[in-house]
Amino acid sequence: MNKSTLFCLLFCFAAFLSGAEESVPSSIKAVTLYPSEALITREAVFKAGKGIDKIQLDIEAFYVDGDSVSAAVFGDGQTMGVQLKEKYLTEMPQAAVKELEKKLEDLKESRKAAAHTGEVLSKKEEFLNGVVNFANVQVPVEMKTSFPKPEDLAGTMDFLGINFTQVYKERDLVEIQLRDMDKEIERVENELGAVRGPADRAKYMIEILFDSKKEQEIRIEASYLVSYAGWEPLYRADVPAGLGALNLTMFSSARQTTGEDWKKIKLSLSNVQPLQGGSLPDPGKWDIYLLPKEPQPAPEVWMMRTRKAMVASEMADAGVSADREESAPPAAKSDLAGYASATRSETAMSFEYLLPEPLDIPSREESSVLPVFTKSVKGEYFHFCAPQVNSQVFMVCRAESDREILGGMLNIYFGGKYVGKVYLSEKKPGEFFDIPLGADREVNVKREKVKDKLDETFLGKIERLTVMRSLSFRITVENMKDKPALLRLVDAIPVSATDKVVVKDLVFSVQPDEKNYLGKEGVMLWKIPLGPKETKTVTVDLNVTYPKDETVAGL
Repeated sequence: MNKSTLFCLLFCFAAFLSGAEESVPSSIKAVTLYPSEALITREAVFKAGKGIDKIQLDIEAFYVDGDSVSAAVFGDGQTMGVQLKEKYLTEMPQAAVKELEKKLEDLKESRKAAAHTGEVLSKKEEFLNGVVNFANVQVPVEMKTSFPKPEDLAGTMDFLGINFTQVYKERDLVEIQLRDMDKEIERVENELGAVRGPADRAKYMIEILFDSKKEQEIRIEASYLVSYAGWEPLYRADVPAGLGALNLTMFSSARQTTGEDWKKIKLSLSNVQPLQGGSLPDPGKWDIYLLPKEPQPAPEVWMMRTRKAMVASEMADAGVSADREESAPPAAKSDLAGYASATRSETAMSFEYLLPEPLDIPSREESSVLPVFTKSVKGEYFHFCAPQVNSQVFMVCRAESDREILGGMLNIYFGGKYVGKVYLSEKKPGEFFDIPLGADREVNVKREKVKDKLDETFLGKIERLTVMRSLSFRITVENMKDKPALLRLVDAIPVSATDKVVVKDLVFSVQPDEKNYLGKEGVMLWKIPLGPKETKTVTVDLNVTYPKDETVAGL
């Protein structure tokens, strides 16, 4: 008899052995949050009788990984089995769903009442308009002798004025109420849609078979893995105006729509990803083949795209973002004073952070932003410019990464002011990451073409079969500050994509510090120290030869 058959038999006959089956109240005490899942720990206390008890812990989560379920029973006896049971329901068991459904029903009833009030006010307005319109009707001869006295007319005018004013005032209030109610109804409907989760309505329970040696109070800890939860890092970099060491704060942006509200829990954050399969990756066979020919862009368009993409990549490597947002996110506005750091534990594969205070995280779409740690990081400061793409000069802070710094959005504060955000890609320990601090208008860079000469003959008499084009570029850098600056200048020279076009006779007035920077052919890096009020120039001269009957794009 195999183990699974024996396990089933134990559960089938457990009731006959002791006759006890209990659904025990339990609560979530701890959560370990992974990037896309969460490990839940529930606790319960149960008065066990002597013999075998079948104990059930109810779960409100939308989905539970059955293979992840485990339980520990603290008492004098033996745990004989643990399993996850599932029961399909006609309605959602989650308290949050029921609460929102009741709230939505009450809102719709209130809106209906407000709409009825608006209809009554419309009827009142119609009546008052009828009184006014009556005055415009010609009075019959037999009624002229009873024309109202002046004091009666004054009373009528007062009546109309007071009532019109009251009706308009009340109707405006009703319209405002209706607009507010419609917004609240839409918000609750969206929230309800989020917390309802999957269409299948199921109730999970953990069933524990425990053989107690005596009557006693036992404590139960059960854990299980749930979906619809996770966290991601969110950073704030505070760079002092004096360009000293920067403070880097990591927050966790935690989210969960598991169906269970987490109340007063101990929350741990882990960067490990639970395995969803038991096998190692298989690279498989590597096939290479030719793709069908497709229409290609015009040569000049292709060359322009290539050059711009190449230099734009350099800006990205320096941390310069083209899509900065000008408003600080909620997490970045938080006052960092008084933040308590999480307690860090380290395993062979991951870090785990235990938050210092019990937390409430409801099952909602909104993220909870929680501080994890703050560390002082030594920064190296320099200016950066890629004038082929953008002539602006950016101040950059370069810092060294470590194992704790994961990939995530980085909100940047310079001298206490929010200057933008970039995505901080994950780096290996010891690698550098660059933080752009904005454009510095006191350091200028100007790139201009100063020579473009076409030579199609020898000595002006004999025609060439090939054309020689002589080009010269001048880059002028100027420091207008009263203090020195270090400029990292990135520029590209043309690179031929065909053997019919040859780039030769390359001359630099100042040799680049790195050629083929970051492994990119034709990209050059200069590290140019600038004294106060100093101007320097870099020139690049080159010749390009190509067949006379061809047109070269990209120059």
